[in-house]
Amino acid sequence: MRLVALDVARFIAAMMVVMFHFGALQMPVNGSFFFEVAKFGYLGAPIFFIISGFVILVSAAGRSAGEFAVARFVRLYPTFWFCLAVTITLMFLSGLARYTASGILANMTMLNNFLHVKDIDGVYWTLHSEMKFYGVIFLLLAVGFLKKYRVWVGVWAGFTVAKLVVGHVLHVGRALDMGCSPFFMSGVVMYLIMKDGMNRFNGIMLAVSVLLTGIKGFEQASDYMIGVSTLDRVLSVAIVLAFQLFLYLLARGKFRPPEMQGLVILGGMTYPLYLLHNRAGNAVRFVLQRYLPAGAAVAAAIAVVLGVSFVIHVLFERNVVRLMKAFLLKKYGDVAGRLRRG
Repeated sequence: MRLVALDVARFIAAMMVVMFHFGALQMPVNGSFFFEVAKFGYLGAPIFFIISGFVILVSAAGRSAGEFAVARFVRLYPTFWFCLAVTITLMFLSGLARYTASGILANMTMLNNFLHVKDIDGVYWTLHSEMKFYGVIFLLLAVGFLKKYRVWVGVWAGFTVAKLVVGHVLHVGRALDMGCSPFFMSGVVMYLIMKDGMNRFNGIMLAVSVLLTGIKGFEQASDYMIGVSTLDRVLSVAIVLAFQLFLYLLARGKFRPPEMQGLVILGGMTYPLYLLHNRAGNAVRFVLQRYLPAGAAVAAAIAVVLGVSFVIHVLFERNVVRLMKAFLLKKYGDVAGRLRRG
């Protein structure tokens, strides 16, 4: 099942992050309209997490643990490796950075944070949070517990509230990023609402997840904005709540945009766009600003990254990655089942 509205939402979230990195960080002109809008772009990341919570449950439904693992591997790693190579090359050619072989190999695993190796691009931090979430869903599938939603979602909500109240939850944070947990949980609850309707459990979990994302959104504004005001915090919460309302209406079948191929492509471009815009995009901007005014260099760099993302999606992901997925699903899709059978 593919919801085209989420393709549009993904692209908007990605462009929010792009505007934040280029507008709020690279051209921080306080008081300008562009800056005042761009500074809220960091909210694209929690919106991604909400979408992921929803989409990953859709993806996991009806799949074995092996099929889920293969699907996630193919979705993440080939494009990541391609974009990592582009980033390393552009950073080297522009003279902005060089990387060691060990650092590159560690980053290629996406597990470099466990190895205490720095991310080559700072935006990779969200991938680590995603990987933890995927790992939990994989384990739930592997032990046949995913469909016990009321148990594990309830426990998860309890841990998340505990983290908010006491500041820690033993070693749970090693398995699941508790800082991002409210956003993932919100997406999961929206999936349950789409699947089962608005029953008592889903209603309670919806209220809990909305409350937790609101509190988290209010608190984390100071992590991304300098001199954050109460209005900034309130607007940050309002933006996240507005997206949750959008996803709720989508889950309830109240909103269905037309299924246009162009919208699907926008959604497909989102992942390479997110991976390339920061380091690689700024390498392009660094070169272009030698010949163009600062604003024009930023606009041109964004245009280049959008163009490259389109090419990667259409030529690489739709062809190479699709064939790879078919091959791996056929060969390893039931690996978990085979392991259980001995």
